[in-house]
Amino acid sequence: MSEVGTDGSFRRLNDVQTGLQLTMDEFDRFLGFSPIVKELMRRVKKKNGGGNMSSTRRYSVKSSKFGGRKRGSWLKNIKFVASSVTGLISEKERDNVASATAAAVSGGGRVKSLSLNGNSSDWLKVHQQGKSHKELTGLYMCQEIQAHQGSIWCMRFSSNGRFLASAGEDRSVHVWQVMESKRTRKGSKLRSRGRSLPDYVVLPDTIFSISEAPVCSFEGHLEDVLDLSWSKSQHLLSSSMDKTVRLWDMESKACLKLFAHNDYVTCIQFNPTDDNYFISGSLDGKARLWSIPNHQVVDWSDLHEMVTAVCYTPDGQGALVGSHKGSIRFYNTSADKLSQENQIDIRNKKKKSHAKKITGFQYAPDNSSEVLVTSADSQIRVFDGASIIHKYKGFRNTSSQISASFSADGKYMVCASEDSHVYIWKRDVTRSGGGGGKGKSWTTTRSREYFYCKDVSVAIPWPNPGSGCEKPTLPSTSSKTLGASTSSSPQSASTSLLGSLSLSRSLRSSANSSSAFASWRWGGSSRVAASSTESGNAWGLVVVTAGLGGNIRIYQNFGLPVRLSRQSHLF
Repeated sequence: MSEVGTDGSFRRLNDVQTGLQLTMDEFDRFLGFSPIVKELMRRVKKKNGGGNMSSTRRYSVKSSKFGGRKRGSWLKNIKFVASSVTGLISEKERDNVASATAAAVSGGGRVKSLSLNGNSSDWLKVHQQGKSHKELTGLYMCQEIQAHQGSIWCMRFSSNGRFLASAGEDRSVHVWQVMESKRTRKGSKLRSRGRSLPDYVVLPDTIFSISEAPVCSFEGHLEDVLDLSWSKSQHLLSSSMDKTVRLWDMESKACLKLFAHNDYVTCIQFNPTDDNYFISGSLDGKARLWSIPNHQVVDWSDLHEMVTAVCYTPDGQGALVGSHKGSIRFYNTSADKLSQENQIDIRNKKKKSHAKKITGFQYAPDNSSEVLVTSADSQIRVFDGASIIHKYKGFRNTSSQISASFSADGKYMVCASEDSHVYIWKRDVTRSGGGGGKGKSWTTTRSREYFYCKDVSVAIPWPNPGSGCEKPTLPSTSSKTLGASTSSSPQSASTSLLGSLSLSRSLRSSANSSSAFASWRWGGSSRVAASSTESGNAWGLVVVTAGLGGNIRIYQNFGLPVRLSRQSHLF
């Protein structure tokens, strides 16, 4: 239901299931902020006989710098999105969460302080559900940058992890360089909230950061940028609502080629083994295979459904194409052809609305047959070939273009959520064999950890620690003092953060580390989870987020896993 003002505009929307009321600003921000979602809604309404609007009209949220918000007549079909309102937290609840996590940026500077200082408000409260131990026990917000004017819709790391590209509403593509930043020392002991840091928090000498300003910026798109893709040779593709894909060169900082389409280009990806080709998906229902040297389409497939996600297989010989109706098509791309081999339809008996849209694909870094599929029914599915082997639940994705990503080692999955949180799941690599319930061939995991991140639109882990970087040492198990460590790892005496993701491997391979985890103590009892030595841990995990306000935030975990109990009191 809706409340209409005297001028004919909508003032409030009511969820018919919960009675929750939203202002139009709240609706725009939490339900309709994705331009693709708004366009899909408009087109579905038009197909059903409502409205006669131009297909080129924009419905993305605009900040004051880009004019007022445009609200099309599709809002009248509120039943189409009524179910999306369920589960949104109230403004008061958001304020309470924000206060609890203490993640607000201090001061008005472009980059927040990288000093891990005493009584810092930037140690985040991480929540967990359904877990016997907590892994993000020392999550710290290291950096925040006002990166764009307007919402950020996409972010991608380069294949070597050295650069980060971001783009969105302001039509600009910015490239940031990954850097090491030395943490500052304030006093002989690092303290937080008036006490020394617990033993399970291990601090390196340098922490992850990105350059304070872009190393290069690309201008040229006329509408919102919706997707990005890096080649192995550090070229960058960007797709846009202006119906084009542009190829950018880092060295010359120029647009090398422009690839015209018939409609919004929602998704793109370079061929992972051959930089001369890329695949694109568009709202005109077509997936196209492009030859860059020939500057032309070599083959295409008409799905007769709006394409919302594309992905090559790791060997470059196949591709996946996902649609807004929840279909996944498997193609063979050898011989420069798109030959369909299989099709799967995402089905959810409890949610028969539009919320099946495929929003993202990613293949597992440690298993080329497993692919992560994110869909707009608030589920993440892992497929092995054409079979579902695992489902992950707990986040909210009903009307956004949110997609999940694997960590560099494939042990964790990271995803933004419409409830202004970032969710992390520990990946279960065991085969289910019917462990998900009667008649099911997959396992369902609901246990997760999550933290508040205001207006988050994208969340991705740093995918690669970089080449030629030294591994960190195993810190002392008895000292809490800043910088106190012993070089029990034979690989290196350096604490370079660019090797931080290798800590668990370093610990397991070290001759002196067999009892290291068992000796970590806090409050008089051994609490670090013993299983961390066998399955790895999230120490050093870097999560980069982007928001509707144009900001990029950097989070890093400096905590080792800790067993939970009723008396547990962690950050």
